[in-house]
Amino acid sequence: MFGYVGDTIGEGCPRRRCPVSWSPNLLVLATLMATSACQTPAAAPTTAGARPTPAEEVFNGCPGEGRGPDPQLNLLKNRVDQGIWQPTAVAGLLQLTWPPGIANKRMTAWASADRMQVEPNNGNPVQAEGYLLEVREQEPESTNCDAPDLASRDFHGWLSAQPTDDRAIRSLIVEFTPRIRAKHSTWTLRALDLVVREKTRVRISGWTMLDPDHPDEVGKSRGTLWEIHPVMKIETAEPTGAWKEL
Repeated sequence: MFGYVGDTIGEGCPRRRCPVSWSPNLLVLATLMATSACQTPAAAPTTAGARPTPAEEVFNGCPGEGRGPDPQLNLLKNRVDQGIWQPTAVAGLLQLTWPPGIANKRMTAWASADRMQVEPNNGNPVQAEGYLLEVREQEPESTNCDAPDLASRDFHGWLSAQPTDDRAIRSLIVEFTPRIRAKHSTWTLRALDLVVREKTRVRISGWTMLDPDHPDEVGKSRGTLWEIHPVMKIETAEPTGAWKEL
């Protein structure tokens, strides 16, 4: 069985396919080499990023597992650990595949073959450059124990390679979670909306995560079920070409 790990990112940058049976580290490295080789200005990394066990913390009385039907997924959404972020093109993330059998199923109900296909790309430390097309406050969710206050809600963003990209097919979801926003007082809706309106180029660092709960939205409000969730670092491009942390 094979799974695609790259994309036609630019001239002479074909998709790659590698055996799903490869070890996670080999598949991660293949993904990064395929995507970052055509991404400017980032250079191809020499090693794959480490994949630590997600670190959790209780936030405003809410455990990492949340209070919803899928505690395994919530643990991934609510992780707080840092990583060694690997440059990865948005186009490459959009081309990551997933098995149809995981749609709308909690992780404990995934078939073993489906889990093996998802696992190599789930929870990888990535860094993607592009533009935020929109950022929106979410409704209370079971991930955050259904807490109603703004501080306990996710901010839902759409990241694309270009500011004119069609959100429905050329963007992926990036999530600014309450636990991480609490550590960054400047990550406000107002500040993020300004980044959107001014079409400021951003560099987003965080963890890849497959969200199986929205298959019907692919092609309508997002280009993939793969997300950067949670976002751990946001940087904006300066006129000099330097990056400034938000």
